[in-house]
Amino acid sequence: MKKGMSFILLGICCFAIAACSNNEKPATSNSSATTTNSTTITSSEAPAQPLISAQEVVQKFQEAGLAVYEERDMTEADYGLAPMKASSGVIFGVYYSEYSASYLNGRLTAYTNLADLQEAKAFYDNLTAENEQYKSWTAVNENKLVLLQMNGGIDEVAFSEFQYVLENLQ
Repeated sequence: MKKGMSFILLGICCFAIAACSNNEKPATSNSSATTTNSTTITSSEAPAQPLISAQEVVQKFQEAGLAVYEERDMTEADYGLAPMKASSGVIFGVYYSEYSASYLNGRLTAYTNLADLQEAKAFYDNLTAENEQYKSWTAVNENKLVLLQMNGGIDEVAFSEFQYVLENLQ
């Protein structure tokens, strides 16, 4: 019980720190965009746009024949303690066993920069490392700035099918 309580407090602290920190620097030049390492950084006048939306990636899952159930845009409650830095997010159900009629959740979030993507992935990976009860699968496509996070109860083979589509987005 003490482990669970300390884990919850640790999560709340991480969430509070993430919410309070702002590492973005304002643009110092008059140009509207600067390209570095194939990522566009825009001035504060125009908000950065994601390379692909979460809904578009879910559509790619469906086109690949993967079963996605009851997908919907993520709400604040769907993020829980995870950093809410995604430009778009979709939560969906995945059957976790061929012997069960119920499913577990997967989350697909799209970002406008690599740092926010890496922060979100690290959050889920740290949860898994801290407590097996919070195990989840994560995969990223850094070129498209997209994170897939799925409940750890989902079969690894099923997860790998989604991961393959995510990693091979065009």
